[in-house]
Amino acid sequence: MYSDQIVQGERAAPTQLLKRCKELRSIPDRQVLNYAEQWFPITEALGLGAASYLAVIVREIRVADGRQRETLEKILRHAAAISSDDLGLLRGATGGETVGPIHFRLFEQMCRKLGRVANAQNLLPETVRLRDAIRNLFDTFAGGIAAFRVIELIAYSVVEHQLPLFLAAERSEIKLYTRDKLDYIRLHLQIEGKHAAESDELVGLLHESGGDMPVFEEHVEYLASMFEAYWRALEVHVLG
Repeated sequence: MYSDQIVQGERAAPTQLLKRCKELRSIPDRQVLNYAEQWFPITEALGLGAASYLAVIVREIRVADGRQRETLEKILRHAAAISSDDLGLLRGATGGETVGPIHFRLFEQMCRKLGRVANAQNLLPETVRLRDAIRNLFDTFAGGIAAFRVIELIAYSVVEHQLPLFLAAERSEIKLYTRDKLDYIRLHLQIEGKHAAESDELVGLLHESGGDMPVFEEHVEYLASMFEAYWRALEVHVLG
């Protein structure tokens, strides 16, 4: 699939950032806070956008009938499964069956040792553009599925580079984190494979429902370009 080639290449995935983070042995905590300040608005946009997208699907269902309506209801179920995870309704902070916090709040809690991450005044232009792109895509039917596809295909590599970055964080030569304290990262390492499969189902169902696949592909390419610029700016901002 053309869209998957875009996403899985170096355009959307944080390939270079992952490579550099794996080489880290120590990094000042201020630099990790710089990272966290830029990631919080993105994970927040994903969580709230995925939830708001359910209403977009419902609007499509209300004016459909027959087989198309059945397909749209399947889309609703798959999107709701991803959103329920992000809202902490299906898995708790350690991947168990208990209810946990909304995932962007789980990230915020994990970062308390570093400082305040919900800081809109410190956002890079690339962060603002990516955040707004995600919000806007989840407001449209094909756009929401494009957002899910891009995000869920790269999600594992996102938390994969966050793990060594946070484990390397130091203040006064003392490490701030051990793996068991990185709940947001550990949880997402467990669930992102399932989310990628859910997003694959969504793409197939979009086609089956008669959705506009060329528009979907355009949205994927657009969001991939936003992520590409974001990762490049974030690497410079955090690692120099």
